[in-house]
Amino acid sequence: MKRKLLLLLVALLPMIASAYQAKIDGIYYDFSGDNATVTYQKYQNYTYKSDYSGEVVIPESVAYNGKIYSVTSIGSYAFRDCTSLTSITIGNSVTSIEDYAFFGCTSLTSITIPNSVTSIGGGAFSHCTSLTSITIPNSVTSIGEKAFYTCTSLTSITIGNSVTSIGDYAFENCGSLTSITIPNSVTSIGIDAFFYCRKLTSITIPNSVTSIGEMAFCSCTSLTSITIPNSVTSIGSGAFSGCSNLTSITIPNSVTSIGNCAFSSCTSLTSIQVETGNTTYDSRDNCNAIIETATNTLIAGCKNTTIPNSVTSIEERAFSGCGSLTSITIPNSVTSIGEGAFKYCASLTSITIPNSVTSIGEMAFYYCSSLTAITIGTGIKDIGNSAFTFCKGLTDVYCFAENVPDTNIDAFYSSSIGSATLHVPASSISSYITTYPWSIFGKIVSLVAEDAVTEVKALPILIQSNRGTITVQGANEGTEVSVFSVNGMKQGSAIATNGLATIYTSLHPGSTAIVKIGEKAIKVMVK
Repeated sequence: MKRKLLLLLVALLPMIASAYQAKIDGIYYDFSGDNATVTYQKYQNYTYKSDYSGEVVIPESVAYNGKIYSVTSIGSYAFRDCTSLTSITIGNSVTSIEDYAFFGCTSLTSITIPNSVTSIGGGAFSHCTSLTSITIPNSVTSIGEKAFYTCTSLTSITIGNSVTSIGDYAFENCGSLTSITIPNSVTSIGIDAFFYCRKLTSITIPNSVTSIGEMAFCSCTSLTSITIPNSVTSIGSGAFSGCSNLTSITIPNSVTSIGNCAFSSCTSLTSIQVETGNTTYDSRDNCNAIIETATNTLIAGCKNTTIPNSVTSIEERAFSGCGSLTSITIPNSVTSIGEGAFKYCASLTSITIPNSVTSIGEMAFYYCSSLTAITIGTGIKDIGNSAFTFCKGLTDVYCFAENVPDTNIDAFYSSSIGSATLHVPASSISSYITTYPWSIFGKIVSLVAEDAVTEVKALPILIQSNRGTITVQGANEGTEVSVFSVNGMKQGSAIATNGLATIYTSLHPGSTAIVKIGEKAIKVMVK
């Protein structure tokens, strides 16, 4: 019996030996075929432990048991938590740096990645807090998730022209990173890719990028401007949320979706430039942008913004916390306004909700404390919990719905509706009077078709229209010129300067507009 056990142990020796690596010139290797992988010192309990320190040079090949092996990869966890490692040189034979290869090398200040490397694994340099700069060669095609996560001393990085994707969390919390150039080869920027890169002041996104991931630039508080190329079709939820110093942004007509909270809390955003077909409307003066072709929720933060006619929904918290937003025009294509969509928009003074909208989400206009007038179209069916709570400045609500909407009892909680006037269709007054919370309005009166303005004869002033843009020439200096739709919904306004006033609206060619110049008004056909 003892002899059988001895024979069995002898038979297992080669297998046991192959489970351990060799240490050659201070570096641990695993061997397979003709290739060697740099690895960590292994123990029977499979803990990750290496004793690398100072400067390490990884050769292109290594000799072991009379055979030459090509060093082709740096294995997962090979240098993990080698806190005394200061620099490393990698031979030109290495093609991959595996997951977490240098994780936690807190004293690593520099590394040279050779042109032979094609991939950098997830977390490869995560928590290398002393690494100040790195060049990713043209041979690399992918940067894994968390590859440079929390490299807090990293100030600059050069990405090679072969990289096609920047992984999720790749540069998250790189608090010293001030700028980065993304090459034309990149097609996607991952989730949280540059989250909390608080010193990043500018970013160039190439025409190859088609998607910007969720929270990709969230809390980049030093970012002041950004241009999104025509190739981008989607901007993820919270992509630029909390970019508190972002003052301007350009969004192309290729964008088809913008996620929840994409620009929430962009409190300094005062300018938007939106490309529509061959025309770019630049609204640096008052951010009253005409946006006709982008197809989802747009910018939070502009003082005056028109959402494109192709938008179908304003998603949850899309404009939440945008304290500079004073007015917004919602097109007839929108059918729903999401939960908290305009929450804490404390400077918003009026809102017109078109006939196409059937539902207003919970807390949609919560704490819009400067909101004085609300116009709600005929299609509204549901108004959610606390939709207009703490709208303390309300004086008038115009609701065109003949059937009283299904309204939560606290939809207008702590708003000033006790002293406000509710305007509703004459045939529905009795229904509103007997339905809470509508019944607690100070006054309920019948709607007048052209409540906003009174039509008068034509003025001796030239009025022109082009694709919804109304231009008035000859108005007295400083006169306010406003444009309304025929149902009294305000479309925009401007102050005449040098006799000229231009108002951008969402009115379609063939529709009728009412142009109010001072205290007088005239109907015009939109061309």
